[in-house]
Amino acid sequence: MSVTIENILYVGANIKLVETMLNVFHGNENKPTYKTNHLFSCIDMQAALAEHSYNYFICEQAISSEDMDKIKNQYPQLKTFYLADSEVKKEPKKVSLRAEDLISEDVQVALDAISIPIYYRNKKRVFIACNIAFAQLLGLLPEQVVGKHFLEIFPRTILDDIREVKKTDSADHQVTLYSGNFHNQAGIPREMELRLEALSERNMFIGMIFDVQERNDAKRLLEKEQARLRATADISSLLIFFKDLDSRFLGCNKPFEKFIGCSEKELIGQTDESFFTLEQATSCQVQDEKVMTENTVFCSEEYLTSHTGERHFVKMKKVPILAKDGSVQGLIAVAQDITAKNILRKNLNVANVVFENSKDSIIVTDARGKIISANNSASQIFGYLNKRLLAEDIRLLYTDNHGVPFYKSIEASLKSDKRWQGEVSYTTQNGDVYFAWLEIYVVEHIDEGTLEKIYSYTDLTQFQSEQERILFLSKHDPQTGLYNRVALFHRL
Repeated sequence: MSVTIENILYVGANIKLVETMLNVFHGNENKPTYKTNHLFSCIDMQAALAEHSYNYFICEQAISSEDMDKIKNQYPQLKTFYLADSEVKKEPKKVSLRAEDLISEDVQVALDAISIPIYYRNKKRVFIACNIAFAQLLGLLPEQVVGKHFLEIFPRTILDDIREVKKTDSADHQVTLYSGNFHNQAGIPREMELRLEALSERNMFIGMIFDVQERNDAKRLLEKEQARLRATADISSLLIFFKDLDSRFLGCNKPFEKFIGCSEKELIGQTDESFFTLEQATSCQVQDEKVMTENTVFCSEEYLTSHTGERHFVKMKKVPILAKDGSVQGLIAVAQDITAKNILRKNLNVANVVFENSKDSIIVTDARGKIISANNSASQIFGYLNKRLLAEDIRLLYTDNHGVPFYKSIEASLKSDKRWQGEVSYTTQNGDVYFAWLEIYVVEHIDEGTLEKIYSYTDLTQFQSEQERILFLSKHDPQTGLYNRVALFHRL
């Protein structure tokens, strides 16, 4: 059995009404198949009628009598239904706000399938329709919501907590965003956002409620982490700054602000030329390009001039900042001011050269008297290899010529005066005894609670031999070795 196809042109805002009318005109038997072309206004009405062969023309909007007569004359077989007066009024007819006229069964099914709570209300705050998710949020059924006033559904405590966050308003469109706490069925408060949009010349509103608890929790957690990182960066003595792909500053910490003499807000968007010498700025940009083009870490020791004109020796490290896909988005740089350490290192190098090349024998011991360092002169004079001296006790060099009380007096003087000096004898590895002028100094490390002793030996053996020779020559003939006239007069 063939099926009759009926083409329909409908002008209006209510397809549901069209379907209802067609079902009234036709019973269940031999029901034709409808193909409906839907227009919202009469602007394209004439073009649509001329383009297709329609069986029915249903117009919900008001049109002039002239247009009606024109349609009747041009399309005599067309069945027409006009649902508005023929004369056009100054004000358009208001759209019905009844739920059954706004929401079809298919639309309602689609709304109920959406997990986001959605509702419709009129200008008087009376609910016209809602989906299941919205009703469940309130612990009600949809039919218990429709027809109720806004204040009947939401408790006053919740309404007092809702606050307006953002509003966009234009001639034909208005969207307002609210934020507040809603209690779920278990009575647990959840942070929600309400999006309210005006429809149908602002006589009807559609509202959507979004649960933003997890998003806000994640946002607050991220803000806390950022605050911690910012505080950590600010209390650090390191100079920290960020740059984009064009080598422009994106931010910095407090020490770097102090170094360049401006705030982070003033720094953003600037380049190195604004704060450093041309040579230093050029060097920095070469480093930046290498880091971001080769996606590599750069380390160096270099000089940077602060805003006061002081040159600082810094240890610089630059690391690329990567996106999730691995692409370089910029860099982070960390610089440690090692000017003082560099000066100390130079001084230590000088002291080490003096220590190793001194003609005096220098030995350093800990508080217990264990040798922890000795220069080359000490190894040569005492006859021990440097490795042999290390970890030995300083008493290895003592002799019995002075006696125990002598060395005890030295220790007592070191405890009271932190220094001692005098003539002593010492024993070499071969057992020979020689004389030296000894100076001892105590160095205390208060922070560590330790101390070290520095022994400086000046060899007197050669001086003693020369003194004995001078005394001999003063009384003897240098060639014969016999007493001279001075010795004779001394004898007489």
